[in-house]
Amino acid sequence: MSDTPDLLRTDHLGHDLAVRSTRGSVVVLAAEATKFLAGTGATMVLARLLRPDDFGLAAMALATIAILGKVKDVGLFTATVQSQRIDQAQATALFWLSAAFAAAVSLLALSLAPAVGWFYRDARLVAVTAALACVPFIDGVTLQLAAVMTRQMRFVALSVVDAAALAAGVMAALALAWAGAGYWALVGHEVVYSAAYAAAIWTLCRWRPGRPRRHSGVGPMVAFGMHLTGFRLLNHLALNLDTVFVGRFRGPLEAGIYDRAYRVLTIPSSLLNQPLSSVAVPALSRLQGEPGRYRVFYLAWIRFVFALTMPLVVFLFVDAERAVLTILGSQWIAIVPIYQVLAPAAFVGRLNVVTRWLYVTTGRTDRQLRWSAFLLVPMVAAYAVGVRWGAFGVAVAHTLVTCTLWYPGVVYCCRTAPVRPRDVLGVMALPAATSIGAGMGLLGIMRVLPRGSSAPVELLVDLALYAAIYGLAWLAVPGGRRSLVQFFGLARESMATGRVPPQAPAKPGPER
Repeated sequence: MSDTPDLLRTDHLGHDLAVRSTRGSVVVLAAEATKFLAGTGATMVLARLLRPDDFGLAAMALATIAILGKVKDVGLFTATVQSQRIDQAQATALFWLSAAFAAAVSLLALSLAPAVGWFYRDARLVAVTAALACVPFIDGVTLQLAAVMTRQMRFVALSVVDAAALAAGVMAALALAWAGAGYWALVGHEVVYSAAYAAAIWTLCRWRPGRPRRHSGVGPMVAFGMHLTGFRLLNHLALNLDTVFVGRFRGPLEAGIYDRAYRVLTIPSSLLNQPLSSVAVPALSRLQGEPGRYRVFYLAWIRFVFALTMPLVVFLFVDAERAVLTILGSQWIAIVPIYQVLAPAAFVGRLNVVTRWLYVTTGRTDRQLRWSAFLLVPMVAAYAVGVRWGAFGVAVAHTLVTCTLWYPGVVYCCRTAPVRPRDVLGVMALPAATSIGAGMGLLGIMRVLPRGSSAPVELLVDLALYAAIYGLAWLAVPGGRRSLVQFFGLARESMATGRVPPQAPAKPGPER
């Protein structure tokens, strides 16, 4: 294709980076809100059509596929997005390397299917794992095309594709569940979603790989990707072996309960972190040579993430019982204690995005890998002890280790970044304090509120009250009003001028 090299250039994006980033954020958040509503509706229906052990069985198989899936492109998607310069030969080499790794991962997953059934002592997992083995390959031959679109900041097209693929997966799952397929409905969702996403990306992306050539100069990018993949694998193990431990030693029923508790509680992060990362990573990567501008952009991004996700986690903790009854139904009420024990980890876990963006966009995935290797040891040890008390014990173990090590992780990450730990603490202080304060206020109000309506109605009333208290808390605390004015002023000027104002404050003073 004659214009293929032009599809890899990003020079033209620099002059209006703020405009593209801000508009991209609006687009992906709108798309994610639509996906969230559709996904939540589907979850509510599936939770009533399927049994907890159906979810547990799917979660146990997906844990294995997800671990293998972390290496399906060996970090080459992010390497493509993060690189300041990339040519056709390099992009082609990265595509074929990614496809080869994805094929190897799918074949490995297929060959391990009998071992998965043996490990969990459930023969049904052999067929389930084998059916899911195609997913890494489908994803792997698509990721480099999606990376090219991400480099070009084509956020509208990517958001539409993702939402359409999700809709296809949800419809397949609902149809299978309605037909009585049980856990196969969840398997169908994963396969159909990946296939629909791949078909749409290959249709919309104009870039195509050529024939692979030797000496294309991708060595540094592959090294970057390998470090990132090592981190993803170790981090995934540290954060997801809890489900493996519960499934292996307590069975699919408790695994299903634990998995649903964790997923419902992490709704805020799934709603915002991934779509905002898809905008923030390419934008911040373009600013690697401008530390001052990078710092202003970065702190504005994470302030937005904290301000939206922290209050949602606190609200879900305070109103846990009604949230579970509304989203999953009365048959899932047993997950409430586990759900609430995991809440502090979910609250502190908002800081994961702090380190992830810094490591990737500054090219220090080698340090990211070393930290994840350190984190894995206490996490696995804690799971091994906690599983003696079942899913609840594993939840306690997860929360204790996460809350203990979050700040050392931030300090270690910031040593080589243009951002200091005190900057991060300053940005998070206000949303953290107001979120917790609003939660305490809602608890007090809930004691005197008349009850008698359905759980969904009561949940919506509580959410409206919480939102009002949270907003008032921002205005009432010292520096809150000024912080809001600065935040919206920065966004407004960026939209108008296409740049971050040079007079933007270097330190997040209002939150101190």
